[in-house]
Amino acid sequence: MEWVYDNQQKEKEIFNDCLERYTLLKCISICLESLIKKGGNNENKMNGINLPIYKNERATRMLPLIN
Repeated sequence: MEWVYDNQQKEKEIFNDCLERYTLLKCISICLESLIKKGGNNENKMNGINLPIYKNERATRMLPLIN
């Protein structure tokens, strides 16, 4: 049996999926920034490991590339 979706339902599912991914990325970004602030030095290092800082706008631009 083939499922038939109307465009509105399809768009709603895509939007919800993107929102979920954005929320996850935002959470990861906040956690990384918190870790860096707690244990990092001026070079954004923690325990000798370089941790990149992802700005919110970059995470937003990368969002469509995530599968």
